[in-house]
Amino acid sequence: MNTITGEEVTATLPEHMTMFPATPDGSLRGGIIEWYGYGFPELWKIMSERSGGGVNIINHPRSIYELLEWDRIAGAPAIADYSRLQMVKSAAPWSWEFEGVELMNGYGSIFAKTDHAGHFDNWMSFHNHGHRIAGVGASDAHGLEDLGEPRSYFASPTDKPKEFVDAYAVDAFKNLRLFISGGAFVRVLGVNGQAIELGDTITVDDDIVSIKLDVTALEEIDVTHVRVFVNCDEAKKFATTDPDGLVKFSDDVTVTVGSDAHIVIAGFGANPMPRGLWNYDPTGAPRFITNPFYIDRNGNGNFDPPGGKGCSYTVD
Repeated sequence: MNTITGEEVTATLPEHMTMFPATPDGSLRGGIIEWYGYGFPELWKIMSERSGGGVNIINHPRSIYELLEWDRIAGAPAIADYSRLQMVKSAAPWSWEFEGVELMNGYGSIFAKTDHAGHFDNWMSFHNHGHRIAGVGASDAHGLEDLGEPRSYFASPTDKPKEFVDAYAVDAFKNLRLFISGGAFVRVLGVNGQAIELGDTITVDDDIVSIKLDVTALEEIDVTHVRVFVNCDEAKKFATTDPDGLVKFSDDVTVTVGSDAHIVIAGFGANPMPRGLWNYDPTGAPRFITNPFYIDRNGNGNFDPPGGKGCSYTVD
C-alpha cells in the first residue's frame, strides 16, 4: 500500500478544505496552514505553496454555499456583505484557484434541491460557467464511520505501490480523470468511436453522440439504471442489461447535444448494499457518478460553456 500525505485546513470560516500532497516539515503538528482571517483567494494561494502546486479541495460544501449565498445562475457568490464572515484579511470572498469539491460527502441525496442538498446543481453551475472543478468523494470520517466512503477512483499508470508517485493523483484530480463510486465502477471508453478519458474534450460533427460505456460491480451490488446529463439536464435514462450481474452494462449509448456540452453519467440501484458496506437510500445517492467530459459541437476545438442555467432532471 502507498499513501499520499495531505492536510485538512480547518478554518472556522470559510469551513474545511483539503490539500495534498503535504510532507510534514518537522514543526509542531507537521506545519499547519495559518488560516485565521483569510478568505478563499489567500487560502488557496497559501495551500498551493504548501503542497508545491498540488490539489485544493472544498470539503462538505453545504455550509459554504449557504454562507456565500451561492447563485447557481450567476455561478458566483451573491453575498453583499461578507465582512460578517470574519475574512478580515481578504480582498474578496471567492476565487477559482482550487481543483475539487466534495460532491458526495456521505450517501445523502446530491440531487434534491432542498435546504441542505443540491450539491449536483451547485457543482454543475461551475461547469456551466466553464470552471473545470472535479467532483470528489468523501474526505474523512467522524467517530465510527467508515473511512472514505464514497470514494474517488482514478486509473494509475502502475499497479505496484512502490512505483506510485504523488504526481499521478495530482494529475488525475487536476484533469478530472476520476469518478466517484458508491459501490460500482464505470468506464467511459469512447465517443463516436474515438477513445476518450474523463475530462477530455472531443470534437463531433453531428448532434447525435454515441458513448461507449462499461459499468461493473460486485453481483451483490445492483445497478438498475443509468442517467446521462448533458449541460446538467437529464438527456437519457435507461435500464442496465444485467443489474445483478458482474457486468451491469457494456454497450454504446446515444444522446443528443445540439451545442457544445459537458456530459456526466450516473448509475443508480434499488436494493440494500451487501453486509460490510455502508447501507444507504439509493434514490438520490448514485452507485457511481463520473466527472464531465466535454463535447465541442461548433468545431472551434474548445468547449464553450452554456452559461447560467438551471438543471432539469427526474431524480427525486
